[in-house]
Amino acid sequence: MSEKTQKLLEKSIKNLRENSSEDISMDKFIKSTLETLMIIERDEYLEKAKDPKEKGNGYYERVMQ
Repeated sequence: MSEKTQKLLEKSIKNLRENSSEDISMDKFIKSTLETLMIIERDEYLEKAKDPKEKGNGYYERVMQ
């Protein structure tokens, strides 16, 4: 990842955290961010999958410890 992209990502995450309409803990913010990234990654994978039978196999909330 280029330094420019890294800075943009960092700025975007900080902006999202600072301007959130909800007052959530850092743990919940991190959990939500990771879950969103996993959903994005899965969607991208399914779009690129060669096998038409490939599909999402569901989703459940993870417990962070």
